[in-house]
Amino acid sequence: MHTSQECKTDSQNYNGGVRGRVATEFVLVTEAFMAPRGGARALEGANCANALLMHARRDGYVDPAGSVAFFERVQCAGSKTLLLFGGDVHTSELRTVGPPTARAELEALRDIDMGHAITQEPGTERVAAAAAKWVCECSARVR
Repeated sequence: MHTSQECKTDSQNYNGGVRGRVATEFVLVTEAFMAPRGGARALEGANCANALLMHARRDGYVDPAGSVAFFERVQCAGSKTLLLFGGDVHTSELRTVGPPTARAELEALRDIDMGHAITQEPGTERVAAAAAKWVCECSARVR
């Protein structure tokens, strides 16, 4: 059974729309992070050692533009990688800043067709293996 069907039939999952209070909080936090450059909470204020962003273009819950903005605006001392994938190798995108890390493994994911739940949908093993390789290679450079 496909993950989306599992979610719809599982009695433990809420399948209704986003509630008003939750939606309001989503908007507030999104506006804070996506503030114009130089704003008090703008993404430029975020720093990290390394960042791996993997986002399915077919994600119906979270706009991939947020991952792109994070990639473009956050400061990383090491590697920064963005993979936007979505079933079509030609519309998928892989960007790296800093030392290239797990490039072949990430390139191999460009044809995966997933939605929001990339840790639960078919193909998750490939995603997890590529992410693990990326993390291990980043860790090895720090030692």
